[in-house]
Amino acid sequence: MIAGTTAIIFSMMQGCAMQTPLASGASQNASDTLKTVQAGTAKAKKLRPSFTAHLPYAPHVAVPMHPSGSYDLDPNDGGYGFGVAIDYTIIPGLRLVLDGTYSTYKRLVAENGGQSTSEWVFEMMDYSDHFTPVWTQENAYMNMTSTGFKLGLKYGKDIKNFQPWIGFYYGYYSWQCNFLNKDKSSTWGNDEGYVGGITYAVGVDFHIKGGLDNQELFMITLFGEGASPVANPEINDLFYTGWTWSNAGGNHIMAPYRLGIALSF
Repeated sequence: MIAGTTAIIFSMMQGCAMQTPLASGASQNASDTLKTVQAGTAKAKKLRPSFTAHLPYAPHVAVPMHPSGSYDLDPNDGGYGFGVAIDYTIIPGLRLVLDGTYSTYKRLVAENGGQSTSEWVFEMMDYSDHFTPVWTQENAYMNMTSTGFKLGLKYGKDIKNFQPWIGFYYGYYSWQCNFLNKDKSSTWGNDEGYVGGITYAVGVDFHIKGGLDNQELFMITLFGEGASPVANPEINDLFYTGWTWSNAGGNHIMAPYRLGIALSF
């Protein structure tokens, strides 16, 4: 009887020993499942801050006058812009965007030793001449700057490691229109105000991955923006006493086209 009891106990011990690796395997499977869930969570990041920079492209903006002769309307005459944005994923492919941005562009309006011309000059000269007197001062530039926030939606579709998208926004901005010399140390006149308006954008997000788990490290976005709110500056005694520039047609407060890059985390 003792021998039989010993055999039963030995058989139970063998069964327990055989089950031990199974328990370890189950633990390993659970760990793999946890890693998968964590990786999925990182992939579906909902809140994403970003830093943006852009260059203006403004081939057609309103100016009171421009140098006569073979003046080249340089579409990017020393302008730039930058901002900080936050994207929030509502559902896959659809994001809510809040973007704070600063933008500036400038245009040469009078050149030392030359004359400037425009229909406005013709009007200010009592319709007697289309040209100003020879400009004997420093070169004069129209500087347009804007600062504000825009809120909008982006819609895109993931294609492997990149996502093309389109976006529409409404923004509210403060603007300043200044006529300055090159180093901005003197002015011939200025105006400022507030205005709101709609802009749009298209872009592509590139997801940069790496590390042992091939997780996303950061995201680079190339984008183009279009449209700009319009302001109506009015400046008295601009360049000469009694010359008033009142642009009823309006001025773009930012370059109507902007090309940029963003870095997101």
